[in-house]
Amino acid sequence: MRSLIARLLVAGLCVAPFAGFAAPVMADEASGQATPAAAPQPDAGLAPLPEPKPRCAVVNIFDPATGLDRNWRARVSVTGKEFAVVPSPGGDILKVESADRLASSLIRQVRIPLSEMPFLQFAWKVDKIQPSADIRVREKQDVAGAVIVMFGSSGRVDKYLPSIGYVWSGTDVPAGTVIKSVLHPETRAFIQLEGKPEVGTWRSESRNVEADYKTIFGATPPGPVRSVVIYIDSDDTGEAAQTFYGPINFTSCA
Repeated sequence: MRSLIARLLVAGLCVAPFAGFAAPVMADEASGQATPAAAPQPDAGLAPLPEPKPRCAVVNIFDPATGLDRNWRARVSVTGKEFAVVPSPGGDILKVESADRLASSLIRQVRIPLSEMPFLQFAWKVDKIQPSADIRVREKQDVAGAVIVMFGSSGRVDKYLPSIGYVWSGTDVPAGTVIKSVLHPETRAFIQLEGKPEVGTWRSESRNVEADYKTIFGATPPGPVRSVVIYIDSDDTGEAAQTFYGPINFTSCA
């Protein structure tokens, strides 16, 4: 555990080992000292993440309480308003809106060894969804929300890098359905976690990314997760979408 935490701290990621429940530890850039981070308080809206088990490690990838810091880079952000941290009764959350006929993303470069930190956990809610979207159809491949993990680092959503997108879309398939990319089936796949029936409700997710990769591609991951992407896409249907996100974490146990 100690060697893992040391490597993650060197990589500039926020990490906290747990002995019972505690707030994540964040690094204070000015002093270099570790200080507790305020955990979002769940309410009737914000879905809480699973409570960490004793002796689990948690790496915080995104925390709305600290906003969009310099670790995150926006791509194809035209109006400057596609991504914004906004208040809510349960704490600050990230609001993501689609621009007309565009795909927008926030990208953070990371280094997460899945052999030690395989679980991705996050909370989200879609308020507007593209009703005609279907990621199985080339002309309708839009998503209201997605958290994408990429096994490579190029600073963008790269079709040549293996990736898994955990999506919320209008595609009419059961939750948990794996859908290979129409354009790049060898390297890119989606797992639909939520759909039209769940619009308007907060959902919390927990996925074993290492196990998902083996199931989809029939092999072990080619290395650590190197990029995490928050993504919204209306470039095919042109229909509006709006999604909210709470914290995004990797953990050593479910």
